[in-house]
Amino acid sequence: MAKSLRCWLCAILPLGLLWLAGCSDGDKRPEEVRKVEAMRKGLQSAERMVDDQVRMRTLCQVGDMAELVGRKWPDSPEVQAFLAEYGPKLERLPEEVYALALETKEFDGFLWALDHGVELDLSPEGLKMFWNYGRVWKDYLVEHHPDEALPLFMERAVDERNVRFFDAYVEQFMTEGYYAVGSAERTSFQVRYCEFIARELGEAQAGNDRERIAFLLRYMPRIQDVVHIEDSALAIMHKLGDFLCGILKDEELACTMVELEYPFGPIDLQATGFGDAFMEVLLAHSDFAIRQLLRLDAWHGALSPMEVAFVRRLDAEHRLMVDYKYLDEVIDVLIREDATEQAIALIEFRSGMQPYSRFEYLKMIECGVERGNDTLFVYGMRKCPELNLYNFDLVKLAGSLDLFSKYAPRIFRNIYRTMETEPKADGTTLGRIRQVLCSDHHEASLWILKNYDLQKIWVDVTEGRTLLMDVCEGGNLPAARYLVEVRGEDVNAHTGYMDLQVSLFGRSESSEGKLTPLFFAAVSGNPELIRYLVSKGARVNDRSAYGATPLMYAVSQNQIESAKALIQLRADVNATMHGGLTLSEMMRIGSYEEVATAYRRAVKQGNQEMIALLKSAGARN
Repeated sequence: MAKSLRCWLCAILPLGLLWLAGCSDGDKRPEEVRKVEAMRKGLQSAERMVDDQVRMRTLCQVGDMAELVGRKWPDSPEVQAFLAEYGPKLERLPEEVYALALETKEFDGFLWALDHGVELDLSPEGLKMFWNYGRVWKDYLVEHHPDEALPLFMERAVDERNVRFFDAYVEQFMTEGYYAVGSAERTSFQVRYCEFIARELGEAQAGNDRERIAFLLRYMPRIQDVVHIEDSALAIMHKLGDFLCGILKDEELACTMVELEYPFGPIDLQATGFGDAFMEVLLAHSDFAIRQLLRLDAWHGALSPMEVAFVRRLDAEHRLMVDYKYLDEVIDVLIREDATEQAIALIEFRSGMQPYSRFEYLKMIECGVERGNDTLFVYGMRKCPELNLYNFDLVKLAGSLDLFSKYAPRIFRNIYRTMETEPKADGTTLGRIRQVLCSDHHEASLWILKNYDLQKIWVDVTEGRTLLMDVCEGGNLPAARYLVEVRGEDVNAHTGYMDLQVSLFGRSESSEGKLTPLFFAAVSGNPELIRYLVSKGARVNDRSAYGATPLMYAVSQNQIESAKALIQLRADVNATMHGGLTLSEMMRIGSYEEVATAYRRAVKQGNQEMIALLKSAGARN
């Protein structure tokens, strides 16, 4: 310890003597004389010093004191004599101090030398030396000489993974434009720079450090600005993109990832829960979004609502990149939304990519019919005039009375007297008309009845089935009123045996006959129609050829409202079918024990509500 103390005293003693020599009040000589003497002793002692740091500080003090006396007593003979003797030595002091400061890594001496005119070594070798000296040296050089120091120091930081320096200066580095693609050296650095950030991002993701990820992404260059990037860095960015969209669900950071356009995905846009901000970024980077994130350039299944919204907002150039099947999906959405003008505009665009077939135009027209969209229907007819009107599904066309009343006269121009339902090349059949009458398109059914007198040929072709029966099957009360009150249809007319069934042994057997309109109304489930028919004389307990009643038919079809209406109209809840029916006669309706009464039919159906209704009306097991 005594030795250490002596070394310390030896180090500070020259500085103390220099100060005392220049400042002691006991010395009566003029002040300038005392300071000159102190400087002389300081220079002499510095030559003998072995401690470079003490020597450097002594020389700094001598230099400061020389400036002082030269400025304060320029005419003093003693000062002039000193400067004349030591002038060359004093001129070399800054260089000597600079050398000692670099050798000892003494930052204060370094600053003193620079303040006294020493020219800083800003060569790559010199800057590399300062990089190794420590933080304060780096900060000084970046602050005072950013153009020279910052590019080299950032390169060193990237190579050595000096996160502190990178974080402190990356914003300045990027702002000043030092990260420019140019020479091979810069390209090489760019590769290392991207890899550095990617590794940092990987660690931040592993630590779920959202703020760190946000910071690093700000300084990751866009992939379009990168000459080359390592596969390892790309893999990290891919994983990060999936993490931000699928796990963290951070819309702001996901937007940044899209802007950088590093490959990742595909993503489930609907599952992200992202909103308008993400959609706007996707649209601003449509190529990337279509090919990479959403993969809409090839068919991968149905679109989600958000994907539909994305495709709808694409411009024509980018719609060309989208698989035409996806455009068809968007067209369907537009049609469902009744955005007909937009739908037709997209249809025109889509047909330029992949022309529509005749079948597709037919489906388009049928869609217009189903939705009552006259504009779409007319557009389809205009685009494909060779379509055969007679192939149209009349039931679908009946969904729009306007369209039906416009095109039915052309379709009904030639009516074939058959109940077949296959389309004809130049007309339609009674069977296709019957499909409309039995449907729930009541206005179209009434239009047919008012415009076409089909009663006679109907009964002839069906061998007893009347128009009233068919409209009753459709539950069409207005049409039933018209037929009964205007056309005079018989509410108690009954069917013959028109439907033939082939038995197990190849023989043809007739189906159940003697069904009145009330049987068909019971099946329709319209209690008002049932009440109307009974009010016009229909027999509520009429029997079929097998002895079945309208109530039994209502029960078999689980039509609870029909059953209630019939019971209220005094239907016999305990009526029993005829016994002794043959096996072939029972094949279509089940075993006699299961269907002989309304109650047994309810049990067969397992309809507890119906069972309770029948029991409350007095039905027996």
